[in-house]
Order: sequence, then C-alpha cells, then structure tokens
Amino acid sequence: MKKNYLIFIRSFGGLDHVLPFIDYVLNNNKGTVQLISNVEEIPGARDHLEFLRRIHKIKPVYLFDIVFSAFYKKIFRKYNMFMDTTQRFYIKIPYTTFFSTCIIIAMIRIYLFVLSKPIRGFIYGLDNSNVIITDVGSEVNFPNKFVVKYAGKRFLSTICFIHGIMVWTNIDNIKGRLRSAKSIKSKIRNIIQGKRCYSDKYLTCYYQKETFFKSSSLRSFKEPEGVIEVGAPRFTYEWNDVIKNYLLGKYEFKYGDRAKLNVVIFVSNFIYNVIPEMFYKTISELGALEHINLVCQARTKGELEKVDDSLFKVYKVFDIPSIVMSDWADVGILYGTSIGFQLLLDKVPIIVPSYIHTNHTIYEKYDVCIKAKNIEELKRILSHDKESIRSLFKHKKSDKFINDIVYGNKTYQQLMEAYLSAVDG
Repeated sequence: MKKNYLIFIRSFGGLDHVLPFIDYVLNNNKGTVQLISNVEEIPGARDHLEFLRRIHKIKPVYLFDIVFSAFYKKIFRKYNMFMDTTQRFYIKIPYTTFFSTCIIIAMIRIYLFVLSKPIRGFIYGLDNSNVIITDVGSEVNFPNKFVVKYAGKRFLSTICFIHGIMVWTNIDNIKGRLRSAKSIKSKIRNIIQGKRCYSDKYLTCYYQKETFFKSSSLRSFKEPEGVIEVGAPRFTYEWNDVIKNYLLGKYEFKYGDRAKLNVVIFVSNFIYNVIPEMFYKTISELGALEHINLVCQARTKGELEKVDDSLFKVYKVFDIPSIVMSDWADVGILYGTSIGFQLLLDKVPIIVPSYIHTNHTIYEKYDVCIKAKNIEELKRILSHDKESIRSLFKHKKSDKFINDIVYGNKTYQQLMEAYLSAVDG
C-alpha cells in the first residue's frame, strides 16, 4: 500500500526544506501528499506554494478549517485573544505573584485541553496508510504537539524534518539559554507545555546529531536515539537547479553599479551571541565603501526586530528569495545562517567575520570560507576586484563539504531513496 504523507507546515523554512521530498515523491509516484498549514497564510512562501500548485496541482489546507467546528473556532479565537493579551505579562512571570502565575498556567492548560479534542478526532479518523510529518520543534507546541501525541496513540508513524541547518559547532549558541534552562521562567514554561512529545524519527543532515540536537537551540530535546542523519535534499545541486530555475524566471534583482562588487550580508538574529556594537560598526564602515554595492538580507523583518534603524542605514531586502540574492552576489558575508550552503552551491565565496559573534561555525571548521578576524581584515578582503574575489573560492573543499554534510557521500538518487526509506521504515 502506498503511503499518504500528511505534512504539517508552519513556516517558510519548513516548506523550503520539505519541498524537494514532496517533489521527489510525486514525480516518482512514491505516494500521495496532503499539505496542512498551521497558519492561515505562510509568510514568504508564495513562490513555493505556487510551485506546488503549478507543478503538482496541490495546495495546503488550513488545519483549523478542517478540524474545528464553528464552536471550536470560537474557542480558538478566544484562546488567541487570551494569549495576545497575556504575552507581555507572561514574559515577566518570574517577577509576578505566584497566584497570577498559577491562573495563567491553568487557563492555558484548560484551553489546550479543550482544543485538543477535535485534533484527536481528526487523527483517530486517519487510516494506517498515513505518515505524519512535521518540522523539528513544532512537536513541542500547539497544535502539532497533539497531532504527534495522538498519532502515537494510533500507532501512525511520526517524522520530524529540519527547517534549516545549524551552522555553529558550539552548543551554547544562544545568549544565556543553557544557563537559564533551570530558571523559574523555564520551569513555568515546562509546566504550561506539559510533558514533551517526541516524534518517532528526526531526519537531519550529517553533523547535526552532536551539535543542533544537543544545543541551546533545542534545549528540551532528550531523545538522541531518534535522530537519523540521512542528508539534506534542500541543499543538493540537483534540487538547487530545479528551484533556482523556477525562481530566477520570476525575479530579477538589480541594485547599484554593475561595475562594483556585489556584497550581501545575510543577517542573523541578535540572540545568537551577536555582538551588537561590532555588527553596527561593520555595517557603518562597509556602507561607506564606494567600490561595493552593499545589501543586507534577513529572512523576515522579525530577524531585525532588535536592530536600531538609525544605525542601520543600508539597503535592506526582505521579500526577495535568498536564492535570487545568491545569484546576484559576488561575495556573501554571514555568521549564523545555513544560506551559506546555497552560496557554496552557487560557487559564491563566503566571508565569515568571526569578530561579530562569539559562536564558531561549521564553515570555519571545514575551511570553506574566508575568515575575517576584524573589520580591517574584512575591508582588505573586499578591496579586491571581482575576479580576485572569485579566485578565493575553495572549490575542492566546498565540494567535499557539500558531499559530506548534505549527501552523506551518496548520489542524489541514493540520498532521496535513503530519505524516503527513513520516512517509511
């Protein structure tokens, strides 16, 4: 019996990484796919959803439209209103009274108990051909927590896939996260969330089991035996050709003087041990260089929510796909994002300014980047012309890096079959 893959999506990152799997399954008649969105609109996912609609004739359905009756939708709206109005209060829970804290915990648990009932009914109504697929971390929170919980009770397979690749080699990659794991706020959050749910398997690329799954980014994770390092279809050359050709046919990014060096800084959230003063200093000094076209890209505006706009006077991009920006760039500057894999696929040199943060990256470990230890060294590197910059690209090391981490020393066909086997097995 062919499987029906029930894929729950909550963000662009999740869709971006599961898309090659969907494409492979449908192109090779390996099963059927039903895409379910946990949000009414997935920010930044327009192009990917259009790809699925045009190429495979599928589109996502909103979970709560198919699960909730009018009665439960009303409760769900009240729950969202409650969470919105108590958000600021909840952040300051350690400084509020014990009684107030208990009231909030009790209310949230009651709401979730009630809202979980129709989810249970939906999952219990599925036949055994269904495989539940979600992205890593979503199984901790509503609604996927209950999707995974009740799927387990129904003995349906549950799979988690990555929605990005953690590029840090140190596990304490978020400010204060490991130290705060035993804080009052953390303990209260655990009470609200209840017992952590785990999927049967966690599929990831190589080098993540001992880093990401033990890091402060995923501090509540305690079942490493479920992690399977199989590869990352999203960053294969074959899939890159497919999605890049599709996106470049829709976008044409132009900015600055064509004779100048095109430089993109891919911005990461400040919580990832970024040193703000060094970040601003870098932006300011690079922005003053007349021989480069400088653009800063963040995945969403939320990535820059703590950035001081008065100190960030440079051209910013939010709504252009990173693949398009990689195609435009002569060089990419990054310090905490897996878009570096995209740049390497496109043979674009990467500069890692190690002085901007206190983390250490996989790009440095595998020597596939140009390292800048200070702002002067970064400016010196960027003083070269385009051809000199391109000559700094380390082709052999980059190919080995992609082969080791992404493919696991397999061909694309072998990788996709291994991935499918891990999902089905």
